[in-house]
Amino acid sequence: MGFLIHDTKDGQPGPWEYLEASAIGACKVGMALTVTEGKLAKATATVKPTYISMYQGTVASGDKIPVLRVLPDTRFKTQLSAAGTALKVGDKVTIDATGMLATATTTSGVLEIVQINGTGIGDDVIVRIP
Repeated sequence: MGFLIHDTKDGQPGPWEYLEASAIGACKVGMALTVTEGKLAKATATVKPTYISMYQGTVASGDKIPVLRVLPDTRFKTQLSAAGTALKVGDKVTIDATGMLATATTTSGVLEIVQINGTGIGDDVIVRIP
């Protein structure tokens, strides 16, 4: 699924930006990205994403791809990569290795859960990235 815009405070997402990427390889719409050494890279685990990919395809080093900047008033819909039976609203969880899903790990989390639509693997959650 990835990180798809659920809603924004003013109803308008930010504009697309085209930024240079590192060798991400297989990239998908909704992938969490960060900037490392001046280039986009996949954001996983405890790395706070600053961009969300709007591109699907293979990304080589130096390619410019469309992204949305993560803004504090934007909430994203994603899925759980692991059962989150102990999760509650307000918990901060990490990002899975694909950069596309929320984990159930709360240690050093970067995604704040604002709504839980199920606690099983693949169930939807709404998060914000403060």
